[in-house]
Amino acid sequence: LAAIEPSLLSARADVDGLLHLSGKGTLATSGATEIRTLSAALAVQTAKRLSPEIQYNPKLDDVVFRVRNAAAHMGLVDSAELRRAIGSMVRVVDSLVAASKWTDRRDFWSDDLIPAADAAAMDARHDASARLAAKLAGATIRLRELLGSLSSAAQATVRSSLAGRSPGISIDHDERAKCPVCGEQGWLVCAVEEEHRDVDTGEGIFSQIVKRTAWPAIFNCNVCDLDLEEDELREVPGFPFSVDLDLDGGDWEPDEDYIRGR
Repeated sequence: LAAIEPSLLSARADVDGLLHLSGKGTLATSGATEIRTLSAALAVQTAKRLSPEIQYNPKLDDVVFRVRNAAAHMGLVDSAELRRAIGSMVRVVDSLVAASKWTDRRDFWSDDLIPAADAAAMDARHDASARLAAKLAGATIRLRELLGSLSSAAQATVRSSLAGRSPGISIDHDERAKCPVCGEQGWLVCAVEEEHRDVDTGEGIFSQIVKRTAWPAIFNCNVCDLDLEEDELREVPGFPFSVDLDLDGGDWEPDEDYIRGR
């Protein structure tokens, strides 16, 4: 963000921060050390908006910030979460470096850290693949136990009945997806992120939704009971990294947090 325009790092409505970061700090009423910046998570989301190739899923990758904050502010570390967070961090950073075009991976990590970064990325991929393989095997066994004694007609009836059910858990949006085990319709349970723009109605400035993105966090199949989460989803070919949603005809609702009364 700083390479594109430093003021992009300023928190919303921090006028003095915008002045300092745009090179006009002499006009600010507070010092540069009082600048309020974007949170780390929002900074990465903003960078992804400008460079869609950045591999960041806020629902799955915010573990990086959660683990960092717990360690830095409370001295708490969970070894399993730490390993997942490091794997996510390396993958996101590598995609950021590739998108930035002002440095390369080896320059960023340095010769000392390249082996550690490579190992972390490989370990994360291996762990996710191992968990996925175990869950696929378990779902295959459950499917065989469910349908093994039934006729073809009965199997079809059972499959159709179970596949038609809604997912057992829901967040913001449920996206249909083919199950990699039984081939029936399953569900990607997603968190939804919205992008806004300000609209002047003549009576005030309101927020209008201009983009809605669904971020898959869980996969659930009601037929074979396959249940995937976090980085296991990335190991399944054909599962989308994100889903662009309709804007419901462009309708918008006033958001009180964005109102600027005249």
